[in-house]
Amino acid sequence: MSGNVNSMSGVLIVGAGFTGAIIAAELKRVAGDAGKLLSVTLWDKARGSGGRFTTARCPTNAKCHADVGGQYVSTTENDINKFGRFYTGLRERGLLTDMTAAVEGASPYTGEGVRDMVAPLGMSSLVKHFLATSTASFVSEREVRSIQKTPEGKLNVATISGVTEEFDAVVLTMPVPQILKLQGDFYDQKAFEELTNRNVEYSTRFTLVLFFPDRCDIGLKFGFKFVDNDDVIRYVAVDNIKRGAPRDPAALVVHTTWQFGKDHLEESKEQVEQILLDRVYQMFPELPKTDSRKIHKWRFSQVRSKEAACEGSKTPYFVLNKKPLVLCAGDGFTDSSLNGCLESSTSACRFMESEWKLSPSP
Repeated sequence: MSGNVNSMSGVLIVGAGFTGAIIAAELKRVAGDAGKLLSVTLWDKARGSGGRFTTARCPTNAKCHADVGGQYVSTTENDINKFGRFYTGLRERGLLTDMTAAVEGASPYTGEGVRDMVAPLGMSSLVKHFLATSTASFVSEREVRSIQKTPEGKLNVATISGVTEEFDAVVLTMPVPQILKLQGDFYDQKAFEELTNRNVEYSTRFTLVLFFPDRCDIGLKFGFKFVDNDDVIRYVAVDNIKRGAPRDPAALVVHTTWQFGKDHLEESKEQVEQILLDRVYQMFPELPKTDSRKIHKWRFSQVRSKEAACEGSKTPYFVLNKKPLVLCAGDGFTDSSLNGCLESSTSACRFMESEWKLSPSP
């Protein structure tokens, strides 16, 4: 797929989180502006889209939902201006609004000019919006096992369940350690070694969500709370209050410290769930009984550290192979924030636009 794209070409994006959704929408936009046909497909190993912007619903009450991963957006006027059309589109549709809820504890994200925003319909609504904009094909429960180059210059992608398909290019948006574990000959050896040497590391965290019945006052008035000096819990949110909907059914979201996640990485979710439940009710003894609850382990939560293998390689994306193109994008190449994902995805799309000559003809 090098050079001019004049016919239907297939691009696979692995990972249907925020980065993958933005890339799909941007590729469709630039190809459409140039009058080119471009087939974009997204695969994700989960049962739905969202990635680390997942929103869970109470199994007994669809009106009760909570963000399991990303909680809110911390940004600045500079970044809002830089990514203006994305912010404008989300705000005009009511998918992002300024946070008005009370905050307790010392937030690590505060600073001069910082602006906090929330997703009233849940963080997954941001991903769903861009997926819908892209009109790309989305297939869930497809976990990639291997990628092989073909003699025809394409990429044969195989899943752990035995599904195989060929594509002209592949964009990998999952965490870097998962990329490095893929089987196949799809990469340039020097590039693979460079990516390995960057030592991209992620924190591990557990999330516990407690769903409460309708019209249940759980007695907490904050939107979210940062917890200091606790070896288990780092963050607590009353999700409906955080989203500016205090009359909605209540849901409490608890995130662990990264050290707790690291220490309990190999324990079962059931074991960790009981530890978290005990600590939550010690912290908030007046909490009523739950309607239901959910525990989730984020093996790759947020980027903790990374090093560039050599000078000049610090782009917000990474090219593992040029022909056929295998490109990596996501917070592993910027930072774990909405703006970091926007920086990586838009930069990756500009690279592909240039490589494939997708700009409109004069």
